[in-house]
Amino acid sequence: MTDKKLNLGDLKLNSSAEALLDQLPDHAGQLVHSLATQYSIPIWQYTCAILLAVHMEGRLSEFRLDPAWKDGLRTKELICKHCGTKFSPRHIGQPFCSNDCGLAAAGQLHKEDKPNGPGHIPMSSKHSDVVVDGDSGWSVPDEVV
Repeated sequence: MTDKKLNLGDLKLNSSAEALLDQLPDHAGQLVHSLATQYSIPIWQYTCAILLAVHMEGRLSEFRLDPAWKDGLRTKELICKHCGTKFSPRHIGQPFCSNDCGLAAAGQLHKEDKPNGPGHIPMSSKHSDVVVDGDSGWSVPDEVV
């Protein structure tokens, strides 16, 4: 590093800290956000405080890197392991684009549960149109469909 420090301003430093925190697992990034808000300091200052604390404890120069550390990083776009479509994951390591694909891959999605299949309740159905059938759970009367 050089002796001359750049004055980037809070906006750019916060953007940089956000970019780093976005790569962490959800709970870690959320904790840093929550604590920075609780202490009423910019996110970049709290991130630097964490690094400084680790340095002062002597752990900055002696760390252990998990060989699978990249598995925990967030990915912008993934390919569903069941249907093969591209999707933006909501969680780190999310293998499927939807619950239906996850259930289908696990062999737990039944024909009557598939969208637009028998037993499917259209989103446009009124609550009063949906009745409970004792044997099969929720169903839509035939005249509605």
